[in-house]
Amino acid sequence: SYVEEGDPLFRVTALRPLRALVRVPEAEAASIARGLGVVLEAVDGTRVRGAVARVAPAVDPASGTVDVLVDVPDPGPLRPGSSVRVLPAEDPPASSTGGPGDGG
Repeated sequence: SYVEEGDPLFRVTALRPLRALVRVPEAEAASIARGLGVVLEAVDGTRVRGAVARVAPAVDPASGTVDVLVDVPDPGPLRPGSSVRVLPAEDPPASSTGGPGDGG
């Protein structure tokens, strides 16, 4: 098969730490800050812990949501592309492994 210049050939994905992109309604985003502990619940009910690494500084005008990046250091059965429900953690927040540009 032929490819054109600029065509993607493959995607590199890191499994650890797994990062989850969560789109949060604007009204709820004000209560979310870097370092906030969360629980990700998989479709089979499995729960893993994560922490907010970054909160986008702007609201997406098309959806009315704010992008929140969650680091999941020990993803257990979760893999890139997994569907999860994100819940607030009940105990103190976990530390984040934020990288460059994640200071939000």
